[in-house]
Amino acid sequence: MLSDEFFIDDNEMEGKERFVLIYGTIADLGGHNLGVVYDQQLNQASFPMTTDNMESVEPIDEHEEMWFPLETILTQWIYMTRIGKVVAGLPETLPSGGPPTNRSQFYLWSWLPYCNAQIDSTIAAIERYSAAVESRMPPDSLLPISAPLFTSAELDVAAVPQDCFIRLLLTRVKTPRFKFIAPGLEVPHDKEAFARRQRFTNIPHEEDSIPGVLLFAAPDRSVDLNLEIRRLFSTAHENVRMNDDDPVPIGLYSEPVRRGVYDMEEAGFRLVLPFQLRPGFFRDEDGARMSDGKPVTSGSFTELFQHGYFHPFGGERRSQRLERLFERWIVLIESGVWTVGEAGVEGGIDKFGDADRGAWNEYSIAPSW
Repeated sequence: MLSDEFFIDDNEMEGKERFVLIYGTIADLGGHNLGVVYDQQLNQASFPMTTDNMESVEPIDEHEEMWFPLETILTQWIYMTRIGKVVAGLPETLPSGGPPTNRSQFYLWSWLPYCNAQIDSTIAAIERYSAAVESRMPPDSLLPISAPLFTSAELDVAAVPQDCFIRLLLTRVKTPRFKFIAPGLEVPHDKEAFARRQRFTNIPHEEDSIPGVLLFAAPDRSVDLNLEIRRLFSTAHENVRMNDDDPVPIGLYSEPVRRGVYDMEEAGFRLVLPFQLRPGFFRDEDGARMSDGKPVTSGSFTELFQHGYFHPFGGERRSQRLERLFERWIVLIESGVWTVGEAGVEGGIDKFGDADRGAWNEYSIAPSW
């Protein structure tokens, strides 16, 4: 099947025979659908779900990083089915044994908010990261801790919902034996302070929704509840009932999700910063970038380390996975971009601003599902 939609003027072609539409997206996803497009000249494929995504993949010589061997795309899909993230049919319960879910189903396939394998792999990534930090600290500065990061009772005090990814993660992952897990971000050793800092878990949320949980905070740093942050955290609520000038604690949050919404990712995250990324009128080539190679929105507080708007293996809106963040942070530690001292990772939260100061590639995660 040849694609009648894929533009060819900028790709030095004599005809459309170069591109084949292998798998088309379904009409339920909206109009102007495309799908997996195969370039027979380069033997590479990409997945622009709609014609709106075409600017992310062509002209090809300007978007080569968004084209992959077809087997790479298929391997990503196979992996998601093997771990139980995508399942055939309609599951009766969530992986945690929670209530029935009829979320994100298209025809035969269902996309689950999370799966057991994601809990295991995210815990493994965090613990590998903690080990990388601890191995660089003076042995006598390590905190004498061996218990999981939280008990269920401690999460109850913080109003973290039952039967969700982040609760299962926090009650199983080992407590890091240091104070700072990233520049300016503290490990929540003080459980009372952790509960006090939560701004969204106590706001009434929809039955099928999980509010954002502040995991690692930058003490005494906050940002006003601007429109971007209100929209992000309102995902799980009809409305975030806070004033625009109310302070929102800075730090790494779990992704707020409404499970009935297409393409959500409960195992995701958002890093809320106290400063804007790419402020003012940066040129497109300047400043922080996302996984799809596009610049972070000028003035954004929450887009660092995110996918971007184009997912070359499928997807449109979901957040980046927490597992991938810690895998990236391991690289920053092992390469020496981040340094380690007696209290853990050194530097303040403003260190993340290096993404705007020529180091965008250090603060971007390679494309994945």
